[in-house]
Amino acid sequence: QWPREASSRNDEAHPPIHPVRFAHAGDFENNEQRLLYELVARHFLACCSRDAIGVDSCVEVEMGGYPMPEADSEDECDEGGEAMGAAGAHAVRPRRRTWTDKEEEEKRDAGQWVDGELFEARGLQVLQRNWLDVYRYERWSGRQLPTMRVGDRFVPDELRLSAGRTAPPLPLSEEQLLGLMERHGIGTDATMADHIKKVQERNYVVKDGGLRFRPRPLGVALLEGYKAMGVNGMGMPNLRAAMERDCNEVAAGRMQKEDMVRRCAEQMKQIFDIAAQHVHLLSAAVGRRLGGLGLDDHSDDDYDNGDDEGDGGGGGGGEWPSNG
Repeated sequence: QWPREASSRNDEAHPPIHPVRFAHAGDFENNEQRLLYELVARHFLACCSRDAIGVDSCVEVEMGGYPMPEADSEDECDEGGEAMGAAGAHAVRPRRRTWTDKEEEEKRDAGQWVDGELFEARGLQVLQRNWLDVYRYERWSGRQLPTMRVGDRFVPDELRLSAGRTAPPLPLSEEQLLGLMERHGIGTDATMADHIKKVQERNYVVKDGGLRFRPRPLGVALLEGYKAMGVNGMGMPNLRAAMERDCNEVAAGRMQKEDMVRRCAEQMKQIFDIAAQHVHLLSAAVGRRLGGLGLDDHSDDDYDNGDDEGDGGGGGGGEWPSNG
């Protein structure tokens, strides 16, 4: 199968890394070289392999539906009730007797049916692995649900009520960050890695044991300072993306270099003037995280942080720590 198209941010600085000849075990000086060659070879062959094919299934189950009680009915609710499971049908009965599908349909049409609780289950069945058999570093799997049809009923093995709470999203992985950089037009295949390395060297973020980028106090302080000064664009991807678009326009001959430089300089001067007037707000933000920049002429009360929780202030859900 012909490989899919490359990234739209490809600057064609070099061809894709690929094996140029077959290698024997004795061709490598150590095991690390062998593993690297195997990675490159498997990646190349996987790109030329067929797509994997799978079926994603979703089952919706209603549990707890029952008819509305009728006055003077012999079928008044009893304590407890009978429990059944069903896909697309009632499941927990507060009455002694069960109800046929026809009776349930009539009750629903008459507006005399109380809907139960809906539950959803998803499953994945991989039909053809194809490239996954070659590139063993990736997995595509999930639990497989039994074959079910609308209206099927089943008895659940267990009914369990579990307590839980919502959790914040995980920090970005390198793969997610690269995807966001490509989407926002930041960097090329040859420069994206340098951008990521730079924000780590400047101690804006750190890569944790799970290979996710967690914001450092300095990175969080800069974002808070930009917001306080009214230059939010310094912490967003739009500014850098616009600069790179203009550079590409110059390279393509659709814009003059002088026009591009003048527009960029004017935009940066506006940001610099605002930052110079409110630099004490940046100092206050850094002071809350790192102890200040030594600009103590203004009170930290000029800046309302609103969130003083140490490293957690960055959240991890942002897209780019700085345009620097």
